[in-house]
Amino acid sequence: MSRKESNLQISIVVPHLGNECAFEDSLVSVLENRPDNVEIIVAHDGLYSDPFELGDEVRFVTHESRSLPRLIAAAASVARSRVVHVIGNGVKATEGWTEDAFAKFEYDDAGVVAPIAFDAEEEQIVAGGWTQTATRLMSPVAGRKTHLGKRDAASIRGVCLAASFWDREALQTVTSAFATDDLNAAQFAWPLMLRQSGWRCLLADESTVIADDSMLGLTSSLTLGKTLRAIHASLFNHSFVRSAMSVTIAGLFNVASPATLVETFGEALGVVLGSSVTRRLNPDAVQPPHQANESIRMPHPTTAPSLRRAA
Repeated sequence: MSRKESNLQISIVVPHLGNECAFEDSLVSVLENRPDNVEIIVAHDGLYSDPFELGDEVRFVTHESRSLPRLIAAAASVARSRVVHVIGNGVKATEGWTEDAFAKFEYDDAGVVAPIAFDAEEEQIVAGGWTQTATRLMSPVAGRKTHLGKRDAASIRGVCLAASFWDREALQTVTSAFATDDLNAAQFAWPLMLRQSGWRCLLADESTVIADDSMLGLTSSLTLGKTLRAIHASLFNHSFVRSAMSVTIAGLFNVASPATLVETFGEALGVVLGSSVTRRLNPDAVQPPHQANESIRMPHPTTAPSLRRAA
């Protein structure tokens, strides 16, 4: 590995998803706030023309698809840093936003880390990743709160793809094990598959990006409920009866919430009909942390061995 590659700390991926203004907002925020020793990767479908001639500052990666999961996978395949950070269209970086998230990868089993997504206009947290509740399989952590509590931080189960930090090896193995165009499916399945294989999902509560609900893919819908329930049942080998009971309980809690009740109806469809996305799930192909290539491991941000956790 070259010295240039070994000095890199983070590969920041800014995908181009079709909305020119939203893409440029994200890219400009990264360029204005970028830390030292990073590479910036723009992943696009081949139609982006680089009007600002950023070839000296940005690496361009193309993929035939414009879906976020596919572009992430394409960027991860060429990223040169141990840590890969995805910042989706419309999501904006802030000063020093990578520092706390980067420090979490001191743990060798840290597979994926969520920053705090903050709505500057509403002055509220949009999400600190997602968790599972009695009413939703993928619910924003601390959503619509002004402060993050200890229980919120401990409850994290997954990340929003548009605001996420990954161990490169973990990301490469999970994108290979489940290749999909479906944002909801990838956002739910990738962290769960990693956790099943021994990787951890952590929250970086001092790492902040600016975003609103529409950018993070956590809005309730019938399709979302169907997809999530089918994936959950497949990954955890839940029987029809057990899945049906879970949906019934969620429905009882969701009676007063029309938006999430629609999602619960979708879950019921997922129990009965399943989803085509589950056919591509291959959780056994996800490598655990101890099989990651140790040659690409970065120097730890601190050297205190008491902070490390065995994989």
